[in-house]
Amino acid sequence: MTQEQQRALLHLQDKTYDFYWLRLQAMRIPRPDRFASDLARIVAAISQNLALTPPLDLNVLEAMLHTGIQQEIDGEDARQ
Repeated sequence: MTQEQQRALLHLQDKTYDFYWLRLQAMRIPRPDRFASDLARIVAAISQNLALTPPLDLNVLEAMLHTGIQQEIDGEDARQ
């Protein structure tokens, strides 16, 4: 999935959210045992820090992260 597609799914297409998007990409991966709550906390901290409240769907972001993490794990397994 391209970055443009990802941004569209998250409703972050507007140029106003360019730096927000970069901050999301740079965030730490939430802990597996507290994934949803860590993700919500991280997104809230980014929003507060940047004084932006985008129409971000946390469920979509969580699903995208889980897919990316699983693909990374599957790629590691294939290389071993």
